[in-house]
Amino acid sequence: MTNIHEKLRKSTAAAIRKAHADMCTEFGSDHIHGFALCTDDDVMTLFSAACTRSWVEEREADYDAIGYIYTEWDQDSGDRHFNAVSRTVAKMARDEEGSTPEQRFEAFVLALEDCRNEGLFHQDTLLCCGSTDPSEEMEMLAMRAVDRLNSIATADLFAKHLGYEELRTHGR
Repeated sequence: MTNIHEKLRKSTAAAIRKAHADMCTEFGSDHIHGFALCTDDDVMTLFSAACTRSWVEEREADYDAIGYIYTEWDQDSGDRHFNAVSRTVAKMARDEEGSTPEQRFEAFVLALEDCRNEGLFHQDTLLCCGSTDPSEEMEMLAMRAVDRLNSIATADLFAKHLGYEELRTHGR
């Protein structure tokens, strides 16, 4: 990982930690069901999305996949903490100096992995990273990220609800 991507990873992880602190204050004891880093196909933007268990429970009778479709989540997740990271990513994408969309995406996934490994999120909280209007390539990257960041059971449900079974990483 290049130095610029390592810096992106660290600044993204710092933003996740701040957003998580905001969510804990906002949601209290309501368990965070899902947290996502959202971008575009060119990985030129970044914002977060989240949902709590009670938010999902209120909606899943009408929409059973709601807990897995991060583009539908609308609870505040401290998004302002990602503004500086989003500006950095946009600059990296415009400058195109040693930074591909895949490398920027990987930095986001590694930041989520860092936060998962330090115990910031419960093991059953769905963590994901993906595009808001994904191409086939971004769907594959999102599924691979979900496979890496979550339990097999959680990744199975994500794949089922989004129709990504064929994109699964085999031999996790």
